[in-house]
Amino acid sequence: MIYLNKLFIVFLFVGLVMAGSIAEAHYPCGTHYLTPAGENAVDAGEIRWGGSTQYSWEWGDSVDAWNNLGAVNIAPDNIYTYQDLTLGDVDNYYLGWWGAYDYDYFGSDSLTLNKYYMDGGSYGNRAHIVSHELGHVH
Repeated sequence: MIYLNKLFIVFLFVGLVMAGSIAEAHYPCGTHYLTPAGENAVDAGEIRWGGSTQYSWEWGDSVDAWNNLGAVNIAPDNIYTYQDLTLGDVDNYYLGWWGAYDYDYFGSDSLTLNKYYMDGGSYGNRAHIVSHELGHVH
């Protein structure tokens, strides 16, 4: 009986953690979760990013589009700046999303693109996903 109680608590904890971790994911079916106000990667009017993605063309076009708006400067990280955002890819059907922004209070935020879904989209669709996720970043 004690084992079952502990097992229940573990499953409850895992469920709560998973529910919190998808709070900012974006699903291809259209379900949308908002990033809370003030939780973004903007630091002194800019977002410095590092990492990489196989969708570098889509990333570059999306960064250019956001930079042209003039509200914030998105630029690569260098040795003189703090990396505000880490860019990366995953390949996982079970995640259920094309792209996700994850705010990290203590460190670098992340923008992750899911190759499983992204590879099935057109260039325009992939660029739209990247631009959309960048909207959550600032």
